[in-house]
Formats: sequence, structure tokens, C-alpha cells
Amino acid sequence: MNRNERWLSSIALLISVLPLILIALVQSFVQSPFLFVDIATKVVYELDVYQINFVGLFCVIPFLILFIARTLRNRGLIEHHFKVIVIATLVMSCVYISVICWIVVMTVKEMDFTLVFTKIDYVSMVCTLVCLIFSMLCNCLPDLKPNPVFGVKNRRTMADPEIWTRVNSAAASALTYIFLVDAVCAAYAHGVASIMFLLAGIFIYYIWVAAYSRYSYKKFVKEHPDMFVTE
Repeated sequence: MNRNERWLSSIALLISVLPLILIALVQSFVQSPFLFVDIATKVVYELDVYQINFVGLFCVIPFLILFIARTLRNRGLIEHHFKVIVIATLVMSCVYISVICWIVVMTVKEMDFTLVFTKIDYVSMVCTLVCLIFSMLCNCLPDLKPNPVFGVKNRRTMADPEIWTRVNSAAASALTYIFLVDAVCAAYAHGVASIMFLLAGIFIYYIWVAAYSRYSYKKFVKEHPDMFVTE
């Protein structure tokens, strides 16, 4: 993927998980059932916790479509239709999150706003936001040149610019998925549990970096046996 495709598809991935995250965060202060008002008939439908979470699971569909499309694009199997797929899923996700926002607005407006601000789980909200920020910052990795400050850096990635490029390019996709899933988990968790999910995401990041750096280094050594001494 080029830079524009990477950022566009990452934003689409982010928007695809926002409905589930919004539902999770709102549940921390919503005591009554969620309300859905049919604009045409003015009929009010009540959704309990299980029903609203089931509705939220539909965001998995555009997420999986984007995951498959990005995987195929990285392998060079689709090129001309990639942006069309991304834009289509982006529109789907925007429509979906609009419906979820409508449900949330209809539900919250019936509540006491003082209660909303006192019961909202700010720890969960902050941890979720940090995960989402990390998921987007990962897209900067493929554009970085070898340096001792920013990027996936260790003795293996610093050994050769090609290894650096391979690892950082792969990290852009892998870490985006890791932190988006982690954001959903942090949103559903509460208090200390949200912090634990955030730390777990960072831990998985370091494990993935160490494993993939080692794999890329060994592969590069086999491709260029005269340049390095194998470990």
C-alpha cells in the first residue's frame, strides 16, 4: 500500500470500531434501556444491554472486509479496486455509527446530565483514546528513515536499511489492528481493568516487534549470506 491507501484504510478501520466503542463507553452510565426512535412511525423501541451489544457487533463486518482487503493489497493481489472497497466500507461504517449515535442521543437526552458526568468512566475513556491514537500513529512508521529515536528500532532493524523498512512497514498494519482491538477491550473494561488492557496492548507490541524483527533479520541474512554472520 502507498501512503494514501494506508491512511485512508486505517481511518476506515478506526471508524468501523467506533460504534462498538461508543456503546461500551455509554453503558458505564446508562441504567435504563437504550431507546431507538423510528423517524417514520415515531415508534420508540427499547433495547436492553444484550440487544444493543448485538447491534454493535455488526461493525465487525466492515472491519473484516477492510482486514481482508488490506491483506490482499499488501500481497499485490488487488490494486485497482482497493480504494473502491475502502470507500464503500467507510460509507457503510459512517451510516452505521450515525444510527448508533442516534440511539445514544435518544437515550441520553432522557437522563439527568449531572448523573451522566458523575457516572461516566473517565479512566476507560482515556485508555480507549490512547489506544486509538496509537493505532493511527503506527501509520507513520513506513515513512521513517533509520534513526535512533523514532520507529521500531533495535539492533536487528538498525543492522540494514532494508530490514528497517520491512519491519516498520509490517508494524504499521499489525500494530493498527492490535491497538484497535485493544481500544474496544479497554472501552468495555472499567477502571483498573482498562489500564491493564492498555498495558497489555503495549506488551503485545513489544513481543510482536521482537519476534518480527528476529524473523526479518534471519530472512535477510539468508538472502545476503555475505553481508552478515548468522546468529
